[in-house]
Amino acid sequence: MLLRSTRSLRMLQMLSSLGQHNWTVATASKSYATIGEKRNALVLTKQILQQQYSTTTPSSNQKPNVAVAAAAAPNTSRHSMESVMGRLDSFYQWNGFIGNEQLQPVLEQMKTGGKQLSHEQGLFLLNICGCEMPSLTSSERMTNFQEVWQYLQDADMITRDHYHIMLNVLQYNQHPLSDYKTLLQEYEKLEGSAKEIYSDLLAIAGATGNVKQTTELLAEMRSLQLALSERDFNSLLLANARAKDMTGFETVKDSMHAAGLSLSLNTQSTLFVVFMENGDKDKALSILQDHAGQFEPEQVLSMLRSVNESPIGSKELVKQLVKELKPEYVKCVEVPLALRRVCVEFLHNKKLDYAMTVIDELPTPKFQENQSIDTFGVFLLHALFRANCELEKIIEVAVRLEETNKNARALYIAAEIGLRRSPPMALPIFEELQKRGHSLRTHYFWPLMMYNFRRHNESGILRTLKIMQDFKVECDHDTISQYVLPRLSITLTNPQMALKQLEEVGIKTSLVMTPIVSHMLTQNKWFEVVPLIEAYPTKIQFSDLIAPLVSVAIHVRATKRYHQFAKLINALANKNIERQQDAVGRFLLELLNTQARVRSDLNSVQRLLNELNKCGVKISSTAASSIGSLLNQSTTLEANSNAMQNIGQLLKEMTKRSLSLHNSSSGDEDSMTSSFIKHPRDMTLDELECHLVELEAKQMNARGVLRRLLQLCVRENRLERALEIKHKCDQLQVQTSPGMMASIFDMYTKLKDLPNAQKYLKAIQETYPGFQIDEHKFVDYASLLVSCGELDAAKGLLEERSLKHRIVGGDYLLKNVWNLLTNVAHYAAGKTDLPSERNLTRETYAFLQKLGYCRTHNAILGPIVRERLLRGDLPGALKEFKQLATQFKHTPLQFELLSLIVRLCNSGEEERLKYNCTAEDAQKFLSEITEIITKIHGTVNMNSGLLLAFAESGSDNQLRRLLLTPEFRVNEDLLLRNCEHLGKEGSVKTLLRLARGARGLNRVIDEQNIYNMLLNNFTKSNDYQAALSLYDRLEADDDMKISQDFLRNLVNLLKANNVEIPSNVALRARIV
Repeated sequence: MLLRSTRSLRMLQMLSSLGQHNWTVATASKSYATIGEKRNALVLTKQILQQQYSTTTPSSNQKPNVAVAAAAAPNTSRHSMESVMGRLDSFYQWNGFIGNEQLQPVLEQMKTGGKQLSHEQGLFLLNICGCEMPSLTSSERMTNFQEVWQYLQDADMITRDHYHIMLNVLQYNQHPLSDYKTLLQEYEKLEGSAKEIYSDLLAIAGATGNVKQTTELLAEMRSLQLALSERDFNSLLLANARAKDMTGFETVKDSMHAAGLSLSLNTQSTLFVVFMENGDKDKALSILQDHAGQFEPEQVLSMLRSVNESPIGSKELVKQLVKELKPEYVKCVEVPLALRRVCVEFLHNKKLDYAMTVIDELPTPKFQENQSIDTFGVFLLHALFRANCELEKIIEVAVRLEETNKNARALYIAAEIGLRRSPPMALPIFEELQKRGHSLRTHYFWPLMMYNFRRHNESGILRTLKIMQDFKVECDHDTISQYVLPRLSITLTNPQMALKQLEEVGIKTSLVMTPIVSHMLTQNKWFEVVPLIEAYPTKIQFSDLIAPLVSVAIHVRATKRYHQFAKLINALANKNIERQQDAVGRFLLELLNTQARVRSDLNSVQRLLNELNKCGVKISSTAASSIGSLLNQSTTLEANSNAMQNIGQLLKEMTKRSLSLHNSSSGDEDSMTSSFIKHPRDMTLDELECHLVELEAKQMNARGVLRRLLQLCVRENRLERALEIKHKCDQLQVQTSPGMMASIFDMYTKLKDLPNAQKYLKAIQETYPGFQIDEHKFVDYASLLVSCGELDAAKGLLEERSLKHRIVGGDYLLKNVWNLLTNVAHYAAGKTDLPSERNLTRETYAFLQKLGYCRTHNAILGPIVRERLLRGDLPGALKEFKQLATQFKHTPLQFELLSLIVRLCNSGEEERLKYNCTAEDAQKFLSEITEIITKIHGTVNMNSGLLLAFAESGSDNQLRRLLLTPEFRVNEDLLLRNCEHLGKEGSVKTLLRLARGARGLNRVIDEQNIYNMLLNNFTKSNDYQAALSLYDRLEADDDMKISQDFLRNLVNLLKANNVEIPSNVALRARIV
C-alpha cells in the first residue's frame, strides 16, 4: 500500500473531526447557467423584468422583434438603456444565451453615463455575462463580468445578491479567488453572515483545483463548527482531481464513507466529470452504465460539458448522455435552452459533430396546429454563421436537420440567415435547395439585388438578374416595378437598349414592357413611348398606366400638346392586351374625377376629346354618359353651353357600344378584371384545375384552391386525383379545416382504406368535437367496416351517432344504405356458422329503420333477398320475396330472380346443383314468382319483367314465342323505362337479343329504337369504343339493316373524339 502524503493525512484528520458533528445535507445552490430554464430568485426577478420590458418579450409562438424595444418608449432614442436592455432580454428569452453582438451595445451605453440599471437588471447582466455566453472563453466571460461589476460598484449598487451571483460565476468559469478573506469582509459589511458563503467559496476552490485553499477553508469551517454537506465533499473531490492528487481524491471518498454519506447521483455525476477530465474513460462509462436513467437534466448537462473539455470524449459518449435526459425534458418543439448552450460550447470548441450528435439524438418534434414548424435547431444555424463557419458545414447541418425530420425548412432558414448577414453567402444554399428539389421564389433574390446595387450600381442589378436566370427563376411584376426599374435610371435613358440588356439576362419583353412605359411616363418622357411600343409587337396592360397618364395629362394641358398626347393614347389603346375593355374611358373618368381644374376647363377637355376623336380613339357608352354627367355637374355658366354641346357631340362620335367599362375603386393590379374572376367556391372542377395550374405557374398561394379541389374531387369520385392533391397539401403543409378533413375521411372510405379512414375520423372527433360529419359519409364508413368483417362495430357507430344527433335519413341516403345492406348480405354469406333461419340483412335493415336512417323502398329491400341467393338458398330467397311482397307491396330483386329461375329452367345439372334445384323445381318457382308479381303489379306489368328475363336468360326461340303470343300483352311505358335502365347499366347483350326477337313483328318494340338507345347511352358517356363494338355486332348480322340516323350519330361521336372513321362505317354513311 502506498504511503499517503502528510497533507492528505492532515486533511483526513480534519474531515474526520468535521464529520463527527451532526450535519445535514444542504441543498446545493444551483447555478442559473447550469439548470437552464429554472431561474434563481436571487439571480433574476423575472416578473419585474417582464413588466419593465413587456413590449420586447416574445410570445411562445412569435419570434422576438428587437425593433419593438425602441418603440416601447417614444421619448427615448433607439440606443437608450431601455431599448438596448429590451433587445438583449428579447434575444435571451428566445435563444437562452447571448453573444458579444448583443452585449456590446449595453456595455457602451453603460459607459455613456446615462440612466442607471435597476437592481434586477444588474443581477441579470452579471449572470448572463458570467454564465450565459457559451461562444466566449472563460477569460472573455470574466472580462465582461468584471466590467459590469465595476459599473455596479461605481454606482454603489452592490448587494449580497450580487455576491451570490459572483460566486456562481467564479465557480462556473473555474476562475481562482486568491483573496477570499477580503470578499468575506465585504460580504459582512453588507450585513451578511460569512457562514452563508463558505460552501460557495469551497466550491470555487474545488473548481479551480486549489487544494491549499480548500484546506484553509476547511480549517475555518471547523472553527465555526460548520457541518459539511454532500456538495462540500464533491467540491473537495474536484479540488484533488484537478490538482492531479488522486491520493487526496481517495482520501475524500474514504471520509465520505466514514461520515456515513452514500454516493448520491450528484456525487456520481461529479465522479464522472473527474474521470473524464483525467482520461479514465472506463470508470466514467461504468458510472454511466450503473446509474442509467437516474440522472437529473442538470447533472447530465454538467457531464456533457466535461466531455467537451475532455481529451477522451467521443460522439458515442455524447449519444449515451443525451439518452439519459428525461423524456419530459427533451419532448418539445425546440432544443431545451440549457442544451443549446452546451451545443454552442461544442461548436466553439471545434466539436461540431458532438453538437450534431446531440441534435440527432433528440426526439422528432411534434407540432400542434398553428404552431411554427421551422424553429427546431435554428439556434445552431445562427451560431454557425456567427462563428464564421464554412458554408459547406452550414449546409451539411441544415441538410441533416431536414433528413432527420427535425426541421423540414432548415435550408430555407439557413438561406434567410445568409441573406440577412451577407447575401452572397446564400447562393450556395440556393444551389443545394434546387439540387434537393426545393423551389426558389423571386423575392429570395431581393436582398442580393440591393446588396449588388450598393456595390456595383446598375450593373449589380443586371448581375443579379443574370444569377436569377442561372437559377431558372423568372422575375415577377413586383420585382420589375419595385426593385429593377427604379434603379436603372441611366440604363433607361435608352429604352430600346435597356430592353435588349434585360432580354440578355432573361427578362421577357412582355413582362417588362408595361413597367418600362409606366416608368417613362412617370419620368415625363412620354413622347418617347410611341416609337418604343411600335418597335415591338408586345401587348401592354393599359389599366396599369392610368395613374401616370393622368399626371402626363396635367402637363399636356399646360403645354397644349394635345395632338401628340392623343397619338400616345391611341397607340396605347391599340396595344392594350384587353381590347374589349374601355381603358381610355377609365383614364378619362379618372382624370376628370381627380383633377378639378381639368374638369372645370371645358375648352381643354374639348380639345383633348377632339384630338382623340381625330385619332380614332373609342370609348364605351357608359364612359361617355359618365363623362357628360361629370362635366354638367361642374358647369354652371351659360357661356359654357356651346362647349358642352360640342363635347356631347364628340362623345357621341367616340362611342363604341361593343366596349365595356368596369369601374374599380382600388388601384390593385388587374383591378379591371378582378370582379369577373370567380371565387374558387363558385368554380367547377375543371375551372379549379386550370386555376391551380395558373397559380402554380406564377408561384402564388394555391392553398385555398387545393382545399376546394380536394373536396370536389372526392365528391365527384375522382379519388386518384384527390389522393394526389392530398399529398400535395401535405407537402405544402396546408392547414386543414374540419370540412377538408371530412372530405379526406370520405376519400379513404371510398378507397376502402380502413386504417386511414379510422385515423381521420378520430382526428376530427378529437380536434373538432362539435363538427358533424354528413350522414352519408357515416353510413359509407359503416359499410366499409362491414366489408372488413366488423358488423357490430358498424352498428355501434351508427347507434352512437343517432344518440348524439338527429338522423335525417330520406332518399338521399338510399344508395348508401343499399350499399351497406349489400355488404351485410355478402358478410352473412361468408359466415358458415350462421343459422339458416337467420337473415342478418333483414335484422340490419330493421335496425337502420328504427334509428331513422332509411324507410321502406324496393331497392333497400333487395339485399334481404340477395343474402339468401348468395347463400345458395333459392327457396329461402323466394320465401323472403313473398314475405316482403305481402308485407310492403314491393317486389325487390324481381328482374334478377326471374332471370335466375329462367336460366335454371334451361341450364344443365351443374348450375342447378349450386342452388339445390331440379328442372321441375325451377318450373314451380317460376310459376310461384309470376303469381306473386301479378298480385302486386298486375299481369301486364309482370309480362314486361318476364319478357326482359327471357331476353337475359332464355333462348331466342322462347323469347320469340312469347312475342308471337297474341295474349301476351306488356306495359309499353314500363318496358321502355326498363330498357333504358338496362342500357345505362351496360346490359347490351340482353337488349340486342330483345331487338332481334322483336324483328319484323311491328309490335311495341322497335328494333332500331333499341340500337339508337344504346348508341345514345354510349354518346352520353363518350364511349366511342363501345359504340364501334355495337356497330360491329350489328354489321355481322346479315339480316340487319342499319339506319342512317344510327350511322350519322356514330360518325359524330367518332369525330368528337378525333378518331379515324373506319372504312366500312364511312362507306355505309356515304362519307367521302
